[in-house]
Amino acid sequence: MTEKSAYEEHIEHTFNAYCMIVIRHAAIDAGRALRQKWRQEISLEYLTEDKHFPLGTTDEYFAEPEPEGAYPYTVCGDTIFLNSALLAAALPHLKQIKQEMLYLRFYRQLTFEKIGRQYGRCRSSASHHVSRALRQLKKEMEAITVG
Repeated sequence: MTEKSAYEEHIEHTFNAYCMIVIRHAAIDAGRALRQKWRQEISLEYLTEDKHFPLGTTDEYFAEPEPEGAYPYTVCGDTIFLNSALLAAALPHLKQIKQEMLYLRFYRQLTFEKIGRQYGRCRSSASHHVSRALRQLKKEMEAITVG
């Protein structure tokens, strides 16, 4: 063997030894991290059996089912049937024009441009009026729910 090839072999063995040390230390670090994680974790059995915490919650929206039925409502000369008593109770609190715009947008599926033309407004103004009507409708429904 020549001196150059012996030196290259020595460099290769040294590099391999270095890589093995790095891999071993990475494995040790990963094991320590897992042990630390296991120490900090709490099992579900401990939480449910010893402390009696429920695993689920009930949503207040689903606590009392709404009675089945259709609630007739007349807007723009058409009678529509609403599935929600809360919505049927809140709609009369809106101005007539807002009710009509909501009807045209969500029941007739008209674009904001067509709604705006019908009321002598631009597309963005019609969009703004519909979004304001939805916000007001939400407030009215929340007021009915709370009250």
